[in-house]
Amino acid sequence: MILGIFLISATLNAQTWNPRVRLTYNDGSSRSPCVAAGPNKVIHVVWSDTATFGHYEILHKRSTNGGTVWSYTKRITWNSDDSVFPEIAVDSNNHIHLVWQDYSFGNYEVLYKKSTNIGISWSQTTRMTWNGEGSMHPVIAIDTNDNIYVVWGNGYAGNSEIFCKKSTDGGASWLPLKRLTWSTDISADPAIAINSNDNVCIAWEETIGGDDEIMFKRSLDGGLTWSSPVRITYNSGESQSPTLAADSSNGIFLAWYDDTPGNDEIFFKKSTDGGGSWSNLLRLTYTSLLSFEPVLSVDGSNTVHLIWLDRTPGNDEVFYKNSTNGGNFWSSPTRLTWSASSQNASGPDMFSDNDNNIYIVYAEDLVLGGPEIYFRKGK
Repeated sequence: MILGIFLISATLNAQTWNPRVRLTYNDGSSRSPCVAAGPNKVIHVVWSDTATFGHYEILHKRSTNGGTVWSYTKRITWNSDDSVFPEIAVDSNNHIHLVWQDYSFGNYEVLYKKSTNIGISWSQTTRMTWNGEGSMHPVIAIDTNDNIYVVWGNGYAGNSEIFCKKSTDGGASWLPLKRLTWSTDISADPAIAINSNDNVCIAWEETIGGDDEIMFKRSLDGGLTWSSPVRITYNSGESQSPTLAADSSNGIFLAWYDDTPGNDEIFFKKSTDGGGSWSNLLRLTYTSLLSFEPVLSVDGSNTVHLIWLDRTPGNDEVFYKNSTNGGNFWSSPTRLTWSASSQNASGPDMFSDNDNNIYIVYAEDLVLGGPEIYFRKGK
């Protein structure tokens, strides 16, 4: 049984959840979904799918009515090898910007496409990286002026570092590559968030003394200069998979999972000054098995939403909780998925809009066949 963190951590803001919607019916494997919505309230989901391709390609669906009815599936990539880990963001013009890692070049490189018509058609592919050691796990964010930032982990001189590119013209061209880390070991798995002041914030995991720790830095001038790295965690175990979100009051929220308690649990810190200083550590889960892969988002009322995978039910399921007071106190956990016996949910993602709608996507194994993509909406 999952226990609340504090006695005062009762349900603070109960959500109403619509029934789940199955988005894929493929013979292959559908994985790594990502969800976003624009000012026009059109919901977009992209994911990697083997379908009948023989390798992973990126596919897309959209809903114009809040997630009840969905478009036909649109194939976005036509590559010679795996296209995986897609990430999307939608700008103020409702243009969709997509990045992913692609193995068509003999190692993973970061590629980019955009759509200016809600995903009906897509631009030619732009190659973002030329790196013989691999470029992986890109993330994307857009500021209030529609500047686009893409951040990823890049193999470099025998280890991995974090790099960034910026576009000021809607993805038509990109400014020179900017290196953000100089570590003696591995810096990887970045997360990005941009707050209402257009401060660009990133977090990543970095190997220090043999353990993974969570690091943070920010830019206050649109990515021209960056702060010195701030070490967020000092743990004896592994701190991994950071996720960032920002509110409209200069708040930055950071979560990750850590195995220091003896199994993976979700931990949290917040900053009320855009990342200049950080709160004390807060543990958000107390489970008998694993809690991992957290995802944060913030809605138009500055409610902070969290989902994660939890193995306590006997297989991996998606759980949810929220905070209506800036991350000080959190609701009791709500279980969102009930997978079949010995099957698992995986790769959850979440987006919340200014009308306080919450959109969640995840992959789920079927008893017969590979994983399929599902969608749930909360309010």
